[in-house]
Amino acid sequence: AHTERVLADSGLAWTVLRPVFFMQSLLFFAGPARRGALPAPTGKGRVAFVDADDVAQAAFIVLRDPGGHAGRTYTLTGAQS
Repeated sequence: AHTERVLADSGLAWTVLRPVFFMQSLLFFAGPARRGALPAPTGKGRVAFVDADDVAQAAFIVLRDPGGHAGRTYTLTGAQS
């Protein structure tokens, strides 16, 4: 949050992409998943994983038209928790 405030106050054109949990990280959780658990810092909440390729596609769209996204923040998640 601090970094985003500094960026917003900088006078530069900016766009923030906030990816949530990466699907590629699921390999790290393979052991617990085999035991029926998927530990994540969400408390009792749910999380929608996002693929790194989808984050790259979002970055491409923003970079292709930076003026259309200036001053915007996008939280990038998967389609379903």
